Amino acid sequence: MNATDLVHAPRDAMIDGSPCDDDGRGAAPVTDYDLIVVGSGIGGLTAAALAGNAGARTLVIEAHNRPGGCAGDFALGGVLFPAGATLISGFEPGGLHDLVYRRLGISHRAVALDAAMEVVSPDRRFTLWTDRDRWAREWRAAFPGDEAAKERFAHWSETLGGAIHRMASRLPVLPPRAPRDVLRLARAFRPEMLRTVPYLSRTVGRVLEQTGAGSDPHFRQFLDAQLLDATGCDTADASAVNGAIALDLYHRGCFSLPGGTAEIARDLLRALRRDGGEIRYETTVTALRRSGQHWKVRTHDGGSYSAATVIANIPVWDLPALLGEQTPRRLRLTERLQRQSWGAFLLHAAVDAAVLPAREHMHVQVLPPLGEPLTEARMCFITVLPRGRRTGAPRAVSVSTHTDASAWWLLSRDALDERKRLYTERLLDACELAFPGFRGGLRFARAATPPTYARYTLRGFGLVGGLKNNIRNSLFGAVSHRSGAKGLYLCGDTVFPGQGTIGVTLSGINAWRSARDDLGMMGTAMRSHGAMVAARVRGGDA
Repeated sequence: MNATDLVHAPRDAMIDGSPCDDDGRGAAPVTDYDLIVVGSGIGGLTAAALAGNAGARTLVIEAHNRPGGCAGDFALGGVLFPAGATLISGFEPGGLHDLVYRRLGISHRAVALDAAMEVVSPDRRFTLWTDRDRWAREWRAAFPGDEAAKERFAHWSETLGGAIHRMASRLPVLPPRAPRDVLRLARAFRPEMLRTVPYLSRTVGRVLEQTGAGSDPHFRQFLDAQLLDATGCDTADASAVNGAIALDLYHRGCFSLPGGTAEIARDLLRALRRDGGEIRYETTVTALRRSGQHWKVRTHDGGSYSAATVIANIPVWDLPALLGEQTPRRLRLTERLQRQSWGAFLLHAAVDAAVLPAREHMHVQVLPPLGEPLTEARMCFITVLPRGRRTGAPRAVSVSTHTDASAWWLLSRDALDERKRLYTERLLDACELAFPGFRGGLRFARAATPPTYARYTLRGFGLVGGLKNNIRNSLFGAVSHRSGAKGLYLCGDTVFPGQGTIGVTLSGINAWRSARDDLGMMGTAMRSHGAMVAARVRGGDA
């Protein structure tokens, strides 16, 4: 693995043009907290910001030198690139990001997009519009024939997806592992959710057959690609319930942020600091141990911190190494889930603005010729980031594809370099198809492989994007935010409801609510700190 594939941002990294005035290093730390969050991904920061706003003494411990995890960013060759996630939903009224921002009393800069993405293949090009009527006209032109059947399928995804979207805004908990989970699930339930029951054991592929919409191979390939990006599964394996919300979500709101998804992390971090919370960067947690009524958190630099509750914002399969003999049985069984997660191969490219469209932010999904696989750099997702502030500066372009992570760890150094070269060429060809002249405007490109992600995110085997949303891993089969150990909760993309910034946001909300229950049982645990801050929170259950 070449350590120069990706580089950390410099220690004096700028956020929104201003130096980070609280870099989380050097100050003598408080060691006793109500809540410690391990990892500063969006889920962990959501939990931490809500905790700080409620008056809990909160500390976030982060191994990297910037927040956001796989939804963060990093500097390379003077250009700022997203580390992973790029497509943003959840800022529509009632969306999960909107809910959290309003609860914290902070504003955002999200701008609604009229086009979720362009879809490009060797024989067609069309736009996935967020407006439903405009999209209906587009798909009819892109996929002529069997329109009645395709309309039935579109109606199914809108109806079922809408019901699930509305339920998500009421913050459900799955799978229920405690009486409070059952209560919160019951509060989120509405009679319209009964329509999901027949689909709990069905795949999207089965619904395609029932509606008669699955006979068009181009339409099926498009749906396979959409679901692979959103759920980690194609139509044959994707849970019908998860597939419906994934296919419908863009029509409920698709957004861009000037700073990409990393801006969400920075906004949450500012709210946390405003309310007295702390973050310590470049600090790696090496052990979690329950001692009496508290958790002891040990770090690589010899630090030791104590907290009544801990929220782990790391993949569930990485927890046993921290918990040792205290690993609950529930978590010992999660190692099998590693086989249910993808790795990613990414290309981070700096490109002359002249060869790219003038739009500030856009996404393109490039499909291979019909019949080719959708993984291993044959299908890819391209994000073009906004222009930088410097005149003549290149634009950042992020290109990602699904890959079998395990295969990369079996390669010799020469074989790994050859595979990187092959995948890089495939993705550059895809960029050229999407943007003719792309290669001529390329200033540099760097590859990120699963070993890269393992190195910089500390995720086991470099697995990213959460679990495949097949029937076995979804809904009642999902991983609970409850670890099985008292006072230890989980959030992130391997926990219900799964991947995406809105998925991890809900997992963070659920983890915080359960931690809050524990702290409330302790009487004055939160009231002893930040009573005036806690008074800001009114109503609701978030």
